Amino acid sequence: MRDIESAVLVQKGLQLDHKKISVAQLESGIALPVENGIRFLFRSITFKSEGGRAEIIITVDASDESYTAGVSGPNTSQNRLRMAASATLEAVEKSLGVKQILSVSDTQKMHLCGQNAIAVGVCLRSGSQEDLLLGTAINKGDDLETTVRATLDAINRRMSVLTDN
Repeated sequence: MRDIESAVLVQKGLQLDHKKISVAQLESGIALPVENGIRFLFRSITFKSEGGRAEIIITVDASDESYTAGVSGPNTSQNRLRMAASATLEAVEKSLGVKQILSVSDTQKMHLCGQNAIAVGVCLRSGSQEDLLLGTAINKGDDLETTVRATLDAINRRMSVLTDN
């Protein structure tokens, strides 16, 4: 606990009482609940390519139900990332019963802290307002799956905004 207290003091300049710090270790694949009980989890991805075109189908789970969506487009390395993020957002919108409030702003491969990662920017449109949601995921070898996880990272951070609108 004192390590956490020291790290926060050094990095943020904040004094914490180590007696009030709790640490929980989660098993792999276990998700923390959010305020309203909804959290999107990656279920599966299907990728097909033919004649310069690609199709990506994503399934996500939320509240004990699965939602699937797919997109197709030109089979380029950058567009595959964008399509994976777009299909993920469509599946999320299906689960929320909304349309066209989420869109992909950007996808980027990056090298961060000695690791390959993917960052995804998601635009959330609510009335005349736009909000940028950012998510990241460490790439363990599959660009498309990592993109889905980064997209869900952005969405899951702001679930209360999505369910309140």
